[in-house]
Amino acid sequence: IRLRGWWMPAAGAHAAVVMVHGGGDDNRTQPYQNGMALIRDLVGRGFAVLAFDLRNFGESDATPEGRTFGDLEANDLLGAVAAAAVRAPGLPIAALGCSMGGATVIQATARGARLAAIVTDSAFADARAVAVPFTVADVGAPRLLVVPFVWSAEWIHGVPLARGATLAAAGRVP
Repeated sequence: IRLRGWWMPAAGAHAAVVMVHGGGDDNRTQPYQNGMALIRDLVGRGFAVLAFDLRNFGESDATPEGRTFGDLEANDLLGAVAAAAVRAPGLPIAALGCSMGGATVIQATARGARLAAIVTDSAFADARAVAVPFTVADVGAPRLLVVPFVWSAEWIHGVPLARGATLAAAGRVP
């Protein structure tokens, strides 16, 4: 699949940061709507930045599996880290992810992503465990209606909530 993003070099860079957006965002709105301001500050402080769209988001290609809550998206980050290493040879690379992006960072690190540091904000421990409370908070519908809605999303319509097992992946982070 083709992933698209922006490489923002920094004069005299001392490290590179790969930004990983959350599940409702893309590389232009992360993290939590202040992504471009954060990127500007990082570049101004000597960090080259790669901000890319995960599969099924923004300008990157869609896949038949759809969103997998960090599982397949971790492969996207592995590719992004490799691309950053080519653009910033010899520099340490860090990843910063929020929400599903944080889960993606943890899953990719557990799979051996060559990262000098990771920063995650609001990564969920388990997508299945947070699906109902998140939907209640996001939509404002009563829990009584949301529980069967989330159940049907997973078991009838195939939304792969079980693939968002971030806590299990965290146990494999070196």
